[in-house]
Amino acid sequence: MNIAILSNVNVDLLTKKFTTGMAVFSPAGYGVWIQELLNESSQLYHFEPTLVFVLLDARELFGIEPSVEECLTEIQRLQVYFEQILQNKPHIKFFISDLDYPERNISPYGVRSVASQAELAWNTMLVQLSQKYSNLYVFRLKELVCQVGREKFYSPKLWYLGGIKYSGTGDSLIAGKIEQIASIKNGARKKCLLLDLDNTLWGGVVGELGPKGIELSDFKEGARFKDFQQKIKEIKETGIILGLVSKNNWTDVCEVFEQHKSMVLHENDFAVIKVNWQDKVDNIQSIAQELNIGLDSIVFVDDNPVERDAIKQLLPEVSVPDFPQDTTQLENFGVKLWEDYFFALELSEEDRSKTVLYQQNHQRAEALKHAVDMGDYLQSLATVISIWPVRVEDVERVSQLTQKTNQFNLTTKRYLEEELIYFLKSPAYSVYVVSVKDCYGDSGKVAVLVLKKEADKVKLENFVMSCRVMGRRIEDQLLDYIEQQMKQAGFSQLITYYYPTTKNKPVEGLFDRLGYELIDQDEAGNKTYVLDLKNCPERVHYARLVES
Repeated sequence: MNIAILSNVNVDLLTKKFTTGMAVFSPAGYGVWIQELLNESSQLYHFEPTLVFVLLDARELFGIEPSVEECLTEIQRLQVYFEQILQNKPHIKFFISDLDYPERNISPYGVRSVASQAELAWNTMLVQLSQKYSNLYVFRLKELVCQVGREKFYSPKLWYLGGIKYSGTGDSLIAGKIEQIASIKNGARKKCLLLDLDNTLWGGVVGELGPKGIELSDFKEGARFKDFQQKIKEIKETGIILGLVSKNNWTDVCEVFEQHKSMVLHENDFAVIKVNWQDKVDNIQSIAQELNIGLDSIVFVDDNPVERDAIKQLLPEVSVPDFPQDTTQLENFGVKLWEDYFFALELSEEDRSKTVLYQQNHQRAEALKHAVDMGDYLQSLATVISIWPVRVEDVERVSQLTQKTNQFNLTTKRYLEEELIYFLKSPAYSVYVVSVKDCYGDSGKVAVLVLKKEADKVKLENFVMSCRVMGRRIEDQLLDYIEQQMKQAGFSQLITYYYPTTKNKPVEGLFDRLGYELIDQDEAGNKTYVLDLKNCPERVHYARLVES
């Protein structure tokens, strides 16, 4: 991924802080940041960045001892420039910093400073722009400053020696946040948070104390657990699946959910519940299978160090953070869970309804247990598949699908939003988006197929489908649709691929099963298949497919 860092102070040392394999661009001369952004032929745009970070120092932005009016005039001038840039470069995500404006002027204590008024006006402008333009984000520089304080974040010595504003600590904090943002764009976010109950979501053991005896309240000692639950609730609402893994009696736990007035989390907040006396290793493995997610998508939180160590040793793919010994730190721990494992830039509609989607999948699994056979089950779902060529409004979700999907991902090619925008405009590419709904609910946009046309052949560069709809033969019907579309368009062959990974084993035999001919396989096991479109085999359809 290409990232660019622009600033009105020297950031040479910052650009050397990155530990990941990102390509980093910063222009020569820190006074040219606005020219680089405005000039269509600048080095910045030749670099083709995916993310652009603009880190601004307030004192350098407004000059020495400015008036409020001068600050507001400068903000208005830059706002016009920012709008122009955001409109012209919709495929680039810009992160412009808020301002930390230290008061340096000597004035009576009761006088409202120019710095505070300018800082407020700047930050208000950024928030308004971010609401208007989806490719602008506020980089929370001041929040990083507050984490360690100005004395540690800035370096007066480096400033006077070389125009370098940030200390080594400051550079590390900024670089860490940039790397975190870049990792989210590469699909590094975890999917599921599993929680213990006793001494984790409340204080004490409910089986011994009863629902009224546990430590959980709106104030004093019990409030720390309520505040922690509130952070977990907020994490869940960003599209994270919640689950319970607790050695407990379900009747006791039910009483807490139903009767305790200070509970923030309720039974319907959890997509999966394993409250029993079985080994937690077995329960977590069972949850991964039920949700159809990898163990490396799971974060497990438990106050008991023995339970945590068992998971670390027996299920090393699962992330197991240390639980705070001082439970007054629980709220901060909840925030750290978000920062370390579940951080997100934006949310799709699918993210917001994630718990409901997995609860619907549980209903489907129960229906399968009572079906006569698989065909009977699939027919009973009354599935409707909608398919259409990708639109601009689909790009964010399609990119997210390719970044996050591992099991049904035939080549593991990941697509950034700017690549999809290019495909949208190119006659050589066809990208199809798929949504699925059935009698249990709407699963949303769950699949994408990327095709590249070459002479009389068409290549299926990748086929990605959410694990939520796997096992329902939807892939058969989608490929049948693509085969018929390409045949009608005059293509003679459909070339497809399967590149094996540790996670996409479930689709290893897809093309063999559907009658494609294997024509090449390299030493890494990468396979190339071909289908003669003049002799497409008939597929069994269990759903109704509609073109949108």
